[in-house]
Amino acid sequence: LYHHFASKEEIVDFILAPYFEELLARYDRVLESVASPSAQLAELTRASFRSIAEHPEACEIYRNDYKYLSWIPRFAHVLEATRRVQRTWLAVIEEGVAAGEMRSDVDPVLFYRFLRDAIWQSARWFKPDGRYSIDEVADACIAVLLEGFGVAWHVVDAPASLRSCPAKQPSSASTDARPSSWAEGTAWEHTRTSTYTSPAQTWRWPSSTCH
Repeated sequence: LYHHFASKEEIVDFILAPYFEELLARYDRVLESVASPSAQLAELTRASFRSIAEHPEACEIYRNDYKYLSWIPRFAHVLEATRRVQRTWLAVIEEGVAAGEMRSDVDPVLFYRFLRDAIWQSARWFKPDGRYSIDEVADACIAVLLEGFGVAWHVVDAPASLRSCPAKQPSSASTDARPSSWAEGTAWEHTRTSTYTSPAQTWRWPSSTCH
């Protein structure tokens, strides 16, 4: 192997560079071709899972050795790619909150971290010849992220930290009025118009009991 590569770092770079180039190219295609934030989030999730399936070695190296690689100047491009990935996800999530398509009572950074770990930790257990295809795994993840797992999880069942009512709006206020950023939307603020349509079904968030 060292007949073709001068060092271990060169081997790692040979594995990681194509993975990030392809992943970010997929993200760009999603953002260019998909309109709504919810649909973008779904397609970014699918793109990420497909990249994991196609580059399992790169994902394993990145997950296990990121801290070590971050100290090596040669891998500055990995740090920048990581920042681009995070910026892409956070921008879509914040746009979804602003558009009323995603919850405003959960910090987008926390949601991104849950989402990130749900996706990339799957590289530990996903097997191409296993019970589920990568698209089935992606669809299950999307369903949980955007539709929830509880069948009828109403606001009264939520933790106390998520039950504070938003300030009462004037009756003439538009249902499209949303916080301009996640920092302004810390209260429970699901509305009857918060809907995500999946290929299989339409999920409508239970209406808030706050009026």
